[in-house]
Amino acid sequence: MRRRDLSKALIASATGAGLLSTPASAQAQDASERAAGIVPKDPAFPFGDLRRYGGDPTGAADSSDAWQAAIACGYAIVAPGCSFRIVTGAKKTGQVTILGFGRSSKLLCDSIVLT
Repeated sequence: MRRRDLSKALIASATGAGLLSTPASAQAQDASERAAGIVPKDPAFPFGDLRRYGGDPTGAADSSDAWQAAIACGYAIVAPGCSFRIVTGAKKTGQVTILGFGRSSKLLCDSIVLT
């Protein structure tokens, strides 16, 4: 290994992804996603995170499909600093866990958000 190759290897090791073609943070499809027939749009985010299923964290676009995908898997995460606009409520039979971060986490809705 040449000296300049060593620095690239160290950078790759320190960042966890670096020179890899697939990010180390990418998580394969979860068993609950497979069971629900959900394919993540951005597997770099953790299971249940609305951004994983195509949700817009700025709230500018409708994230109803991402909300339904997370709920179908039984676990929805609203990450810190994210605001998701949900126009259409989600449906699921069985348990659902909804995780927010901090005292300011809220679900605000003008109609039914979960049935």
